[in-house]
Amino acid sequence: MQTVEVMGDRESIAEPGRLAQAIVDYGVDFEAFSVQDVRTPQNADFLVYCRRSDTTLGAAVSFCHENRIPLALLSSGINADQIRALRFPLIKVPNASLPIVRFLLDVEEAALRHKNWPVTITEHHQPTKKDVSGTALKIADMLGVGKEAIVSVRNWEQSQREHNIPEETREGYAIHDVTFTNPETNIDTTPLHVVVHGRETYARGLMTLAGAVLGHPEEFLPGHYNIVDLVREHVL
Repeated sequence: MQTVEVMGDRESIAEPGRLAQAIVDYGVDFEAFSVQDVRTPQNADFLVYCRRSDTTLGAAVSFCHENRIPLALLSSGINADQIRALRFPLIKVPNASLPIVRFLLDVEEAALRHKNWPVTITEHHQPTKKDVSGTALKIADMLGVGKEAIVSVRNWEQSQREHNIPEETREGYAIHDVTFTNPETNIDTTPLHVVVHGRETYARGLMTLAGAVLGHPEEFLPGHYNIVDLVREHVL
């Protein structure tokens, strides 16, 4: 059985973060892999880095260099392009949820149909999330608009009222809407919309990615990859 190791411990305490814990919890039921939380890589066949900080990224990169092990980099605040001279596949994962990645591709296609139209990006997350959604920032970057185009909602009652979020997922949900406005009529398009309840979808996406990479090593030579491109090319 191949091993997926997850480096996702919190900076202040030696415990996995919520995403890392969700990946490990979901991996328990994924028969193809043994999924383990680690502070430093040990026996990985596929390594996931989802720490907010890059303080242990060097250890992850060194391990993957030495062992030719694929690395999935989930931390949106880390510039993967600066990692050069790769001897392993490095997959940038701005979002591990495949439904959200497909949503990004839908947004990209819609942007071609609505060139130069004003756009509003609205993202709802649980109140404990303090920063702007990485997905929303990715959308803004794709559309060539600034952060001011993003409306962030961190109010459970409002999000539940507008999107009927199940109570059991109130501690972890993500909703993204993208609306284009016709500059001549000032009429909005029907919003492009994606809803994610809980964190299992991110874990499922990572297991799908790991399965594709480990199952077809001849297609993943050393170099840079992006999960968005892999979905666009129907690899995932």
